[in-house]
Amino acid sequence: MDVQFYQTDTGELGSQSPGQNKININTKVADINNIPELKSIILHEIQHGIQDYEGFNIGANNDFIPDEVTKDLVDKVDTMRRDLTMKRISILTRLQPRLREFLIIFLKIVTKFF
Repeated sequence: MDVQFYQTDTGELGSQSPGQNKININTKVADINNIPELKSIILHEIQHGIQDYEGFNIGANNDFIPDEVTKDLVDKVDTMRRDLTMKRISILTRLQPRLREFLIIFLKIVTKFF
C-alpha cells in the first residue's frame, strides 16, 4: 500500500483511495512526528483499504451502522446499567447498618498508632 502526504483544510487526518491501494495523510492536521498518532492513522486507513477490498461498507461513523444494531446495543447497555445500579443499591442497603460499627473499629485501630 502506497502512503502519500498532502495538505488540506478539510480537517481530516487521512484518507484511503478506494481501488488505488493508496493511503493519504493530511500533514496540515496530522502530526507526522508523533509516531503513535501516525501509526494510528495509517492503521485506520489500512482498515478502510481492507473494507474496500472485502466489499464492506467503508466509513468511520455511525451513519453506516444500521439503526437496529445501535438500538440493540443501547438497550443492552441500559439494561446493564439498571442491573448494576440495583446491585449497588442492594450492597449499600446491606452495608449501611454495619457502617457505624466499621467506622468505630477503624477509628480504634487508627488511634492506637497515633
